[in-house]
Formats: sequence, structure tokens, C-alpha cells
Amino acid sequence: MGPVNAAAAVAMRDYVVQKKIPWIIPLAMPENLTLPPLANKYTFRLQVIPSQANFPFADMACIRRKDIGKWLGLASIFGRP
Repeated sequence: MGPVNAAAAVAMRDYVVQKKIPWIIPLAMPENLTLPPLANKYTFRLQVIPSQANFPFADMACIRRKDIGKWLGLASIFGRP
């Protein structure tokens, strides 16, 4: 389990995959750890990253439902512009 630091998680990734150790990442947020081409069957993330949250919507809106002419997307912004 761990780490919570993104740089440490990136540094540890190759070792964990080479040793085939199941690895749970609770807080470190580098997206490339769980997205192709670095995704692997030993690494698990407990938090949703921004790009992963949008994958199902994009799949439905752009690929599966071509019969619908217009879509409306809503999002929350938690920071200052």
C-alpha cells in the first residue's frame, strides 16, 4: 500500500511490476500509473482521476448513441479560475 507522493509512486512502479506485487495506490495522483501503456494487472487506484471519470461518458456520447443529435455536459469546478 502506498505511497502518497506522486514522484515516489512513479519511481516505485517498475519495481512493483517486475516483482509482481499487488500494489494499492491510495493518494498518489500521477495518471500514467493506471492508464495505458503503463497500466498493469498489479496496480490498483483508490481514487478516480479526472480522465478516468470521463471515459464512460465519452464512450456513450460519442460511440454508442449516435442517434442523439445534441448532448449537454455539466461539471463542477472546485477551484478558482
